[in-house]
Amino acid sequence: MANMDPQSRSPEGSFARSLEQTPFGLKEGERRLKIQLAFNGSPKGHMSVYGNGWTSWSGVALVFAEWTDSDGKTYFRVTDGDWKDYYLSVNHNAYVGLYGWSNAVPWKFETVDGKNRLKCLWNHQLLSFYSDSNKYLYAWDDYNELEATPEWLNS
Repeated sequence: MANMDPQSRSPEGSFARSLEQTPFGLKEGERRLKIQLAFNGSPKGHMSVYGNGWTSWSGVALVFAEWTDSDGKTYFRVTDGDWKDYYLSVNHNAYVGLYGWSNAVPWKFETVDGKNRLKCLWNHQLLSFYSDSNKYLYAWDDYNELEATPEWLNS
């Protein structure tokens, strides 16, 4: 996987609309959140949808609920809008997108080099972007690693 450069391939197609039941044993957290993004301390906005289920940043934030499995791994499920009930995930080319449960992957907020980051636990890469002109989000350490901070909502 280390030789792959996600920027060399654009995402193809769109995600089929197939709502799936939440698997047994997955428990919803009590709070909802938005994910604030920044690069080198400069705000980028919030995680949002760009195109057909791929993620980016903008002022229009996705709202997530945390879901935790019996192993303590955390998944993020969209709570509102057109992508309600889809989960934050990543494809084999490291593009971050919204998928049904069968393709969901766990994520973890952690501090790396003194900055808040979001790490994909499937490929063990941090949330990043390639350039300002390419607004797709990736889980790929070789790109520009984003600061990712949960913005907890009251309801």
